[in-house]
Amino acid sequence: GAGTTLPLPTSMPVAETAHASLPAASVPTASVSSTPPTAAAPVPSSSPPTSTDRPAPSEDQAERDVIESAIASWTAFNNVLLDPGNDDLLRALALTRTGEALDRAIEGVVGYRARNEAERTHPNHPAEIAVREDSVLVDLAGGTAQVEYCRLGSNVWVEVAANPDGSDRVLNDEINSYIERASFELVGDVWLRSMATEISKYEGELTCPID
Repeated sequence: GAGTTLPLPTSMPVAETAHASLPAASVPTASVSSTPPTAAAPVPSSSPPTSTDRPAPSEDQAERDVIESAIASWTAFNNVLLDPGNDDLLRALALTRTGEALDRAIEGVVGYRARNEAERTHPNHPAEIAVREDSVLVDLAGGTAQVEYCRLGSNVWVEVAANPDGSDRVLNDEINSYIERASFELVGDVWLRSMATEISKYEGELTCPID
């Protein structure tokens, strides 16, 4: 199920799966819930801006930007896993990532396409991500940042229309929660996700425990 650690490419970081996790209520968070897109997400026609004319952001602003980028990069990946054949969604995903995170995300989507697989939003527990705002670390001089988040892995992994009646064949519908750490690089004035690491996994749980 959505918590599935997708047997996409085995090299794909667990933080790259669409499954998200909810943090404990006492932890300050910024969260987003994802449902299947009803239309292709708007796709920027160009690469992230690289202008250096703007004044450098404050650390507080940079932290807010990193949180927004963490949510955007996860949402873009979740959207394309729900509709792997959508090139517009794949292009939108590519605008949120760089380096290893981009390579592995594309590898996963290509694997889904090749195997006629996709993910479906859980009817009762949609995949979600919640950023732990107090975990954000920004190095403005170095142009790097990292943030931890909790995600509920609840998407249902399917082989599309593989049953005799034309319905999707469920491959995995487990639900798990994860605490993950994502790294970001400042490219121009946009924070792009560069890699992610799983810190903890909570099998069968809808939330992450309080630290």
